[in-house]
Amino acid sequence: MTGNRPRGNHNDIREQRLLREMKAFAYTANVPVTLYDNNMNILWECRPELKICTMFLAHDIRNNQCNENLKDAIATAESLNEPYVFMCASRLTQIAYPVKIENSLKGTMIAGPIIMGKNRENALKHIFENLPDYRTHINELLEIIEANPIRTTLEVSCIYEVFCDCIFAHNLMETSLTSDDVAIDDLLQSLQKRDLSSAVAAMDIIFQHAYIANGGKLNLIKVYLSDYIASLSKQTLQNYVFTEGYETLLSELKGAATAEEVHDVCRKIAAFMTDDDDRHPQYKGSSHVIEETILYLEEHYADDIELKGMADQVHVNASYLSSLFKKETSMTFSQYLNMIRLNQSVKLLKTTDLPLEQVAKRCGFASQSYYIRAFKLHYNETPGKYRRDFKDKSKRERLL
Repeated sequence: MTGNRPRGNHNDIREQRLLREMKAFAYTANVPVTLYDNNMNILWECRPELKICTMFLAHDIRNNQCNENLKDAIATAESLNEPYVFMCASRLTQIAYPVKIENSLKGTMIAGPIIMGKNRENALKHIFENLPDYRTHINELLEIIEANPIRTTLEVSCIYEVFCDCIFAHNLMETSLTSDDVAIDDLLQSLQKRDLSSAVAAMDIIFQHAYIANGGKLNLIKVYLSDYIASLSKQTLQNYVFTEGYETLLSELKGAATAEEVHDVCRKIAAFMTDDDDRHPQYKGSSHVIEETILYLEEHYADDIELKGMADQVHVNASYLSSLFKKETSMTFSQYLNMIRLNQSVKLLKTTDLPLEQVAKRCGFASQSYYIRAFKLHYNETPGKYRRDFKDKSKRERLL
């Protein structure tokens, strides 16, 4: 027997792919699968001949406890956003999974009921304990139970794993159009433009890839994401790498107890990285030479500073200082100096109406044109546009 055709308008390719995968699961695991809409109407089902509930509905026998149990399970699955195992009033095992298309809940996929126990007599006993009205249909019920294998706890666990693999495979297909590299590029561009919504959307995709690639296993997801974020930090060379707030978020990621908490922290990190314009860099290494160098740069950034003169200041040769600085900060000496100068210029852009020539001079840039080039390379826009956008944003916020 093949699965029934979906009712209503379900011609979307992604939905059809999911139904094909669920059909394969139903026949492979010998477990019925049903897709309900948000009003608990059946949209699609496969292997309905194995469903004990089908017989009850055929005789218009409805149990309120079963309905409430199913609704609670569906709500839990939606809140978890992952397959959820539960037992109905008759102690039959079922698996619920929320079906979302473009982040909109379309319904719930239910695998089961699955009869779990030592023998058929125990299964019947559980059903009759909760649903005594079904005794009048004992022969029909026995036929359905006869068609269903009695599963052990281990078998049910394996069925759940196969179901999860089908869901993960489907989600992987859904996100495969956006690769990790594309998502990283999107995130980098969003950070440069300080576009919070786009940065969070790109981070969501990266999280989804991490979840799918690691089969939903929490520790592997956290390692996967930590590596990505570390790589991202090196690519951006931004000053948030050195701040206490950034390290606090990394600690939150490491200590997250659920996939949902990991996702929340990832979104916080995206927001944190987006709003990094004028954070003060903090060196936390152990080199006194680098510590002294950074303190000098922070105090004298407006001066004409060169590597050789800085090396003389801290009593080392220029070559040694250059290699040590790169090793300790993951930046070159000039990159770090420019970062400090750009951060200071952002403060002036936000708080003064100084001409760009004066901003450049006060922050140690050799010329206005060099300042504009450095600013655009770092922030992906000119300092003039940055100032205008900041003022416009401030006005909107005051009106709210």
